[in-house]
Amino acid sequence: MRLSTPYIVFRELLPNIMPYVVINFFTLMRNAITASVGLMLLGLVPFKATNWGMMLNLAIWTAGAIYVPQALPYFLSPMACIVFFQLGAFLFATGLDEILNPRLRSF
Repeated sequence: MRLSTPYIVFRELLPNIMPYVVINFFTLMRNAITASVGLMLLGLVPFKATNWGMMLNLAIWTAGAIYVPQALPYFLSPMACIVFFQLGAFLFATGLDEILNPRLRSF
């Protein structure tokens, strides 16, 4: 029995590789945002006002969050946002893996 190419691609290949593509996309997205925050924190790129790395840099060097206890919220707020974003992206990718992975579907 000979199967057509669209049948093989859309019925056999695509459902099996989709979870890997989705998880890889979310992993690359998380890594890109972490790299952007790290470069901005170190001051290696021009500052943008909408980056968590800039907020951390200003909290550490300008507000003195390391030495002044009253400035600690300036440091903890962007850190909490980064942690919650990373956790949310990971959980979303895991949920999509459970939905899209044909091996995890119950019959």
